[in-house]
Amino acid sequence: HLARARRITERLFDATPTDDPDFRRSTADVFLLCVSDDALPEVVRTLKWPERGLLVHTSGTRSLAELHEWLGYRPGWATGVLYPL
Repeated sequence: HLARARRITERLFDATPTDDPDFRRSTADVFLLCVSDDALPEVVRTLKWPERGLLVHTSGTRSLAELHEWLGYRPGWATGVLYPL
């Protein structure tokens, strides 16, 4: 899957695909979780992300409350759902 991500991000400015779920050193402000609805809980539970970042998932069937549950949500974290039809 990483090779596929590299092909996609070749067309994007300053995008770096990775298969490492530790984003704590990233300078990004927004983190989009674009994985299947079934994979979302497992992926979210492995993430390490900077608390200053905005974490958004694109699921049409999973709620923001579920995202918070999987994260062990703390007040002040910026999270959201973006479901582009």
